[in-house]
Amino acid sequence: MTRRATLGLITTCILAGPAFAEEGVGGGNALMASGNALLASCRTVATTDNAYNASEGRCFGIIETLMRFGPALRFCHSDRATVGQGARVVVRYLDQHPEELHLNFKDLAVTAFSEAWPCK
Repeated sequence: MTRRATLGLITTCILAGPAFAEEGVGGGNALMASGNALLASCRTVATTDNAYNASEGRCFGIIETLMRFGPALRFCHSDRATVGQGARVVVRYLDQHPEELHLNFKDLAVTAFSEAWPCK
């Protein structure tokens, strides 16, 4: 990871502040959305290549950003993995762990990626 990318990741983490989950779909900071808030939107991202609404765009953006920092977050996907594939990984994890849907979506996605794409 380059120095610039590392600084960007550190800055993002600092500016994000505490990551408390929220239940509502609309409004609020996408970095603090719960699994409940983004599951339906991520299902759409996982199944279509069409234009996205704002909520689906949040899911897409979070997944795309996390995938860019995979090794730093302790998961390693193929260079050819798409955001749609990432969304499918996350949706499958959320479907298998409904008891965790109240937790922060970003944290759930990293856990899903770590299980699906462990680094060797």
